[in-house]
Amino acid sequence: VPFTSVRDEDVRAGGLAAKFDVLVVPDMARNTLFHGHRAGDVPPEYAGGLGLEGALELRRFVEQGGSLVALD
Repeated sequence: VPFTSVRDEDVRAGGLAAKFDVLVVPDMARNTLFHGHRAGDVPPEYAGGLGLEGALELRRFVEQGGSLVALD
C-alpha cells in the first residue's frame, strides 16, 4: 500500500482532503500529539505538535469526508 508520511506542519497547512483519503494517527499520548516533543529532545523536523490549528485541520479533513484512523 503506497503511503506518505505527514508531519505536523503538513497537517497545520490544511488542504488534507485534496491530498489524502485516509490519515493514520500512531499510538501516542494525546498531550504528545497536541504539544509534540520539545526541540532538542528529537530531530528538529519532529519537534512541536499539531496544536489547535492542526487539530482543527484534522476535524475539517473528517468533515470533508476523509477517514481518520487512530491506532490504539
